[in-house]
Amino acid sequence: MRPIIISIPGDYYDSQIYNDRLYLWTTDGDILTLDWGLLIDSLDVEKHQRLAIECAFRRSDYLYGDHWKNFFEDTEIRQVLHKKFQSLESTVFELHVSSLQQYLLGKPRRSPLGFPHADTDIYYNHLITGSDEGIVINRIESSKGRGIGGRAYEYDVPTFDLAPSNYNIALANGGDGVHTISLVDMKNGRLAPNFEDAKAPKKISKKASLEVEWMFSNLLISDNNEEGSIVEFDVPKASQKVSRSERIEKYSDLRKIDEVSVDGIIDISQESLIWGDRDKLCSVVDSHVTVYSYKPWRRVSELDKLSDLDIPIEVKNVESLGSSNFSFNLQSDGILHILQSDGGYYSTGEEVSNWRTFNRSKNYSNQLHAIYDDRIDIISFNGDYFLDQSKKIIGLYHNPSLTDQRSKRREYYI
Repeated sequence: MRPIIISIPGDYYDSQIYNDRLYLWTTDGDILTLDWGLLIDSLDVEKHQRLAIECAFRRSDYLYGDHWKNFFEDTEIRQVLHKKFQSLESTVFELHVSSLQQYLLGKPRRSPLGFPHADTDIYYNHLITGSDEGIVINRIESSKGRGIGGRAYEYDVPTFDLAPSNYNIALANGGDGVHTISLVDMKNGRLAPNFEDAKAPKKISKKASLEVEWMFSNLLISDNNEEGSIVEFDVPKASQKVSRSERIEKYSDLRKIDEVSVDGIIDISQESLIWGDRDKLCSVVDSHVTVYSYKPWRRVSELDKLSDLDIPIEVKNVESLGSSNFSFNLQSDGILHILQSDGGYYSTGEEVSNWRTFNRSKNYSNQLHAIYDDRIDIISFNGDYFLDQSKKIIGLYHNPSLTDQRSKRREYYI
């Protein structure tokens, strides 16, 4: 199924979407906060297309989530909904510069670490920003509708990539290895993020790192000049029953029990590029992708080979790789190629300076944001809704319990 696109003109560097707010970083170092709900409501569509637009851009949980599961799994209802999405395929809603003012909330806010930063993420109502200056965490003042608030935490460890999950933030710190910051609320005895009382970063690997990503409770580490590895932590597996206090203790101070080289668990060549996220680890050489499956109740060394795929492009000069619920994404010579889980293929056709998906978001897990020289495209992919998640090869397995409100930018290759 072809995507639906909202195109917003401007000179941007990064983006986030959270709680009906679209945050846009300009190349001037400002953050614009847009009322996403108001923007979606203003789109000119037919009444019979309104539900599809809502699911496409505001409420992916309607179809992916458990709340309406019985309703949307009805065969007749799914067929009707599929037709609604088909009626919007390839539609591009082009906004004009003059119209943006009506969606802006408050005045532009200066980026916490200036321009440019290395990465951002939003996790449990907090914006996390990393750069060579360090890491800063800001509260999001969603109740006031004005976006980015005051600082809740900061630390001066140079950061090239960050990945929050499992009540921890993983940091790729270049030559200084990999650190994690625990957010577990020990003061109140809760397994929930407490940003104000977060601990100082703890080193968990000495390997040089430029990228990190969680594969469930384990961490994939990579650097352009060294082979990648997966760090396995001593945390309760999905099938384990442990006491609340033990669970809190293990997540509050992650203990590494092993670090396994990627080329020690899968068959790869020197030319292979590797990336991974959650339940999938992938390698690509030229126009060939190999997909491996990982189960959270097994050791990281016990990967199952799922499939070998021939893709419609030859991968050369790769800048970034990544996965989403609906795709595998490969950026080569500046152009982003998207292999869709429903068998479709989409290319940006021109160079993008940055891109981002929202794999663990509750409401926006079907979106990809692509930034060009003169605009940002909010691209909604909707074919994955209609697939059996347990059988698909391309894309991450989507489970509502895995949505922990964070995004993931481009990357990861080894």
